[in-house]
Amino acid sequence: MKPIAPHQEVAAPRAGGGRAARAAGGFLLGGLAGIATGLLTALFDAVLSRFAFGADPTRAELLRHLSWALALFGVAGAATGFLFACAARRSAGRTVFAMTSAGLLFLLGATANILWLPGFLRPVSLAVDAVLLAVVLVVLRLATRGTRRFTTARFWTGLLLLGGLCAGIHWLLASPGPSAPEVRGANHPSVLLVVIDSLRADHTTPGGYERDTTPHLSALAKESAWFRLARAAAPWTKPSAATILTGLPPAVHGAEDEWDVLPPEALSIAEVLKAAGYDTALFSDNIYVRTRFGFSQGFDRVHEPVPGSFVERHGPSSRTLLGRVLRQVDGEIRTRFPGRSAFRSGASRIADLFLEWIADREPERPWFAYLHLMDSHEPWQAPPPFDALFSGRPQPGPLAQPPLGGLPPLVPGEVLPEAERQSLVDAQDSAVAFVDDVLDRLIDEVERRVGRENLVLVVTADHGEAFYEHAAWGHRHVLHEEVLHVPLIVRRPDHAPAVIDRPVSLGSLAATIVEAAGYRPPADFLRFAEPLFDGSGGPSVHLARLHYLGSEGHAVIDGHRKVLRVTRGDREAIQVFDLAEDPGETAPVLERGDPRRAAAHAEIEARFEGHRRAALGRGERADTRDLTEALRGLGYLR
Repeated sequence: MKPIAPHQEVAAPRAGGGRAARAAGGFLLGGLAGIATGLLTALFDAVLSRFAFGADPTRAELLRHLSWALALFGVAGAATGFLFACAARRSAGRTVFAMTSAGLLFLLGATANILWLPGFLRPVSLAVDAVLLAVVLVVLRLATRGTRRFTTARFWTGLLLLGGLCAGIHWLLASPGPSAPEVRGANHPSVLLVVIDSLRADHTTPGGYERDTTPHLSALAKESAWFRLARAAAPWTKPSAATILTGLPPAVHGAEDEWDVLPPEALSIAEVLKAAGYDTALFSDNIYVRTRFGFSQGFDRVHEPVPGSFVERHGPSSRTLLGRVLRQVDGEIRTRFPGRSAFRSGASRIADLFLEWIADREPERPWFAYLHLMDSHEPWQAPPPFDALFSGRPQPGPLAQPPLGGLPPLVPGEVLPEAERQSLVDAQDSAVAFVDDVLDRLIDEVERRVGRENLVLVVTADHGEAFYEHAAWGHRHVLHEEVLHVPLIVRRPDHAPAVIDRPVSLGSLAATIVEAAGYRPPADFLRFAEPLFDGSGGPSVHLARLHYLGSEGHAVIDGHRKVLRVTRGDREAIQVFDLAEDPGETAPVLERGDPRRAAAHAEIEARFEGHRRAALGRGERADTRDLTEALRGLGYLR
């Protein structure tokens, strides 16, 4: 040890000065590295989204996407550089490598989660992300092995290996998607599909209701094709909406139970039109019509029924990988922790979001949008002045379910008192009138922006609503006309207005919409249905199916003849009705001991045998834990 000279002064160490300077330098270096990485990642993201997802974001969407990428990677880089600088002097190489790896890890992990894995917060997804992170750490270790200095050659070798892994896995996972449909006509108009939840046909003005609940819908029907005898394929939302989008019967697509997921093998309208160059968007207020249950297939923009958030309002476009990642993670977190927020945006908000979307798009590109409005679904609470439109007094608050919770009465013959039943009817009629008003304003604005000659408009309902006509309230558990018979209006610029009295199924909408857009419907859409305007008259027999909470039901409607079979446990009921003589289905033509019951049973089996043979399978079932409370809050579960 070198001795200290007698008059030599010992410099007092600067308390943390060197470390603070290193930390500040690392923070600045990391921030710059993160911003650079965010820029490159955003550019690669845009290219990747263009080829993997067929996206074509607008300039405003790209700028918003770039801003989010720079901010997120910049903050991550600043934090990484700060931590490295506090831990070691030589942090520059590690910081740059860490941020570059983070960009590649994001592109690889996000692509895998979007195209392959069920969700960012699922165990399988987290395990795959952990493996990818481990690969980065191994490459980092190899780049610094045997030396304290960061070896440049090993650094770039590691990055090339990681980039090759990213490209290889993306090539394996990326799906080409459906090919563009065959062109049938020269014009390709935009298509707006509006589904009004729980709206029965006989509670609408054009359906002959004594109350003028839907004056605007009535005016629209007079300038469109009004299908008076349209029926849903199922008595509740998930299977019915899946049939609307795919043209497949419920027993075929398999999305029938509470937690069933629409399988990716089921080709949707959005996928077909997206492959044809359409922009596609889903604006849903129904908790079943959402990504979690497979309904976002083919949609570029998705608004789901979860409480609004900053990411949803101001986040990057869902047509980029970063936007999809942030929205999916944001949606999963908010679904798991819903708080007290209602899982509805409301018809007015849905309309505003949709109009904002079409305003941000390239005007020359056609689009397909599916809007699912929930205000007509209980618990009903129409805003003033609609809340007092039919009851004569303002509604005090959202109406709860009847005491029986929507299930058939426990005691045969028990019904809700007439005053309470009428209050439910008044409440829904008021809500329907409100939705009708919103829809009128929405259509006027869309026509102003797009032009009526460039728009195909479809308005329908996923199912109706029972008010104890057959000892049951609500929907899901019966197959009577109050639940199956729904309004259907189709307005096309190339067809004259008409009132069509032949029975039709909502299963024909998939083929009809693609055909109206100017393309030949794919074979998947024609297996069980035909376009409504193809001149053949469509299938003469309508089939509907109930599969819910241990109940199985089938309905065959052939002209005015309707055959019903419902099985609950070991009890089976078979009924036959003549809808021409008995539209309310109050007097079945078969008695309990009638020998024709066996023939009716055999007819049901024969009619649905083809559906069973063609079934895609139940496939994945959604996790129940994070949705149970939300469904219970909406009245679906007790």
